[in-house]
Amino acid sequence: MNKSYFDLHLLDNIEYILLYMFFNALITYVLMRKHIYSIFDPLFFGMILAVCGYSTVFYLYHFDLINDYYFYSFIFTQFFFFIGFLLNKPISMMDYSQYNLVLSKNNKITPAFFIYIISSVLFIFSQLFVYYASGIPVLMESRLAMYSGGSGYGIFSRIIYVTSIISLSFSVFRLLLMRNRLSSNLYDYFIIFFSLIVAALSGSKAGILLLISTVFITLFFGRKISFNEKIEKKFQKNSLSLLILLIPISFLTIYAQLGFESVNEILISLALRFIHSGDIFFMSYPNDVLMHLNTNDNGFLAFFRGVFGALRLSSWENLPVNLGLQVFWYHYDTDLISGPNARHNVFGLFYFGFIGSLFFSFILGYVFGFVRNRLYKKLKPTQTNVILYTLLVMSINYIGQDPSGQALDYLFSVFLVFTPLYFISTILYNLSKKSKTVK
Repeated sequence: MNKSYFDLHLLDNIEYILLYMFFNALITYVLMRKHIYSIFDPLFFGMILAVCGYSTVFYLYHFDLINDYYFYSFIFTQFFFFIGFLLNKPISMMDYSQYNLVLSKNNKITPAFFIYIISSVLFIFSQLFVYYASGIPVLMESRLAMYSGGSGYGIFSRIIYVTSIISLSFSVFRLLLMRNRLSSNLYDYFIIFFSLIVAALSGSKAGILLLISTVFITLFFGRKISFNEKIEKKFQKNSLSLLILLIPISFLTIYAQLGFESVNEILISLALRFIHSGDIFFMSYPNDVLMHLNTNDNGFLAFFRGVFGALRLSSWENLPVNLGLQVFWYHYDTDLISGPNARHNVFGLFYFGFIGSLFFSFILGYVFGFVRNRLYKKLKPTQTNVILYTLLVMSINYIGQDPSGQALDYLFSVFLVFTPLYFISTILYNLSKKSKTVK
């Protein structure tokens, strides 16, 4: 079932999808309310999209568009995913109030400062180079084509992803949690401004939301170093204003792109974009589409395809094609690099079977909860760990939505880029200490 057919069916039965969205939102709220720490937490927006995606499965089953096998596969994989996640206890005030660090100590040069400077320079020059070589994403037919496997620019994608988060995170940390003069923060303001411009040019509808989430996670871990309630309230107020501002911007974007004339048409289009977060379900479950794809692919290779391809352990041609891309090409006769994200429910079922998918979803859920909650408690309150935790949380947030694609690719990028940055910065920090000692 392609998007056009699904949308036509949906618009004739809109009340059912709304009913299932309410039902799924209620269940998700009961399960996850203690684990979502703010409306600016990336998990909050992720759960909104997930609820919309879950609802498409119930909608399809209600109208007998999918059989029991797929419906119960979804129910059980989602259940095991939540169980794995919930095994990790949520973060409480005790997990950061035990630290009572003196804020003035943060003004000293640390290894994190060198990570920040190197990262910000790499971010600016890498981003400008990609714009020059490949064009501006918002003007392209498919943003995914810019960094597709084997294009030669994949390394820049990894560098930009990691260094952009580091740059924004630490610039905000310096501005909000360190006591510096205005003149010493001019570079930080520039980095934030550059990040906003890049988000606007990215072509991603959630670009600004990701920036806000990055800032929230930075401040959230920063509580272990310095908890300032006034600063957090100011951040929440400004972020809420920015989100409200995004509403008319979204309307204008849809109007400019699609030329709708009435408010109702724009509202319907905006709602469909949320519901389409479940596009992998309505494009793969009905008519046994999964059975018509390349079922001989190796699940291990499919999951780690990004790692094997990036390290040249195997050529991209010999690796399994991204599952979402396979589903997209099944419905559309095109070579466009696009398609739905293969959520853990579908990916696990396709590659590991009904029973194997339950273990797969459980493991992913546990890893998700571990990074967000247990890692927060285990990491020491240092500036470097502010950066590391922010990187890991922003990356792991995609593990349910696209485990083999975005989540694993982003985590691998963190390992590939952050590791050398850390060691180089540590060397520079030690050299700077020795030079001061000599003087």
